[in-house]
Amino acid sequence: MVLLYLIGAFLSGRRFQQLQDSILTKVPMISPIYRVARQAVEALASPKDQHFRRVVFIEWPRPGVKALGFVTGPVHSED
Repeated sequence: MVLLYLIGAFLSGRRFQQLQDSILTKVPMISPIYRVARQAVEALASPKDQHFRRVVFIEWPRPGVKALGFVTGPVHSED
């Protein structure tokens, strides 16, 4: 049990996250996926006043393809 605790403590530390970031952002096929996943985790773990309002699916980048999006606030257009 102590060994599992120590492994978990090491893997959740800031130093390990920095090492993980430096390695995974340099791998060509993994880097874009890792960055998006990291942003999603940071958005979900942010303080309560910085959360998004809701989750939406938008038709993007072309018709018939849906993308996941987070509504964070209103957009004011001058159209």
